[in-house]
Amino acid sequence: MRKIFLRQSNYLIEFGDSNIKTIRFNDSKAYRLFSLNVINSIIFSINNEEVDLEKYGMIIFNPFQIDLNEKKFLNLVYKKLEKSIRDEERRFIADIEKSSLCLFEKLALVSDIPIDYNDTFDFNRFFSAFDVKIMEPEDYLDKIVRYIRLSCEILHTKLFVSFGLLALLDKAEIDLLNKELNQYDVSLLDVFFNEKSNIETLYIDTDWCII
Repeated sequence: MRKIFLRQSNYLIEFGDSNIKTIRFNDSKAYRLFSLNVINSIIFSINNEEVDLEKYGMIIFNPFQIDLNEKKFLNLVYKKLEKSIRDEERRFIADIEKSSLCLFEKLALVSDIPIDYNDTFDFNRFFSAFDVKIMEPEDYLDKIVRYIRLSCEILHTKLFVSFGLLALLDKAEIDLLNKELNQYDVSLLDVFFNEKSNIETLYIDTDWCII
């Protein structure tokens, strides 16, 4: 059983059959306090064993700016690619190293500038030089799903805390998201702020008509 204990409210949330739970704040100061101290505001546990959210938690503050090519992802992807290199590829890389060293020596002579360089191959810089990155799908839901998969497979994430993510999805998309979360045995807590304002507001329906 996956549970979240809210420290300030002394309240326990149990996920049960659903992998998604939501919190809706009515007070802006309480919402701000929670947002600025997410890790310290909740205790997440699996089968009554507390999970270290510094290691296994992922916070999505801005669902509009989800980036599949965050540095933490790319570094681990590069390491995974490097581990996939076999003997044939290593011979090819050795040829690249040899040719590169010859090129540096030639350029140093031609430019008449003394230079220094490493004679060891840095795979991270090699992949970065060619701008190797994760392909980002155009569809927003596909992007979210891929983000979840990467987080679970590479970072072993156990809990996602998002701010307003579900507001960007319709019911069918939320159902698909829930299935994806279930597949990777991971939970999502989405946080909203129920804003009340005296400012004039326009409401737009599915057909983009003003209500």
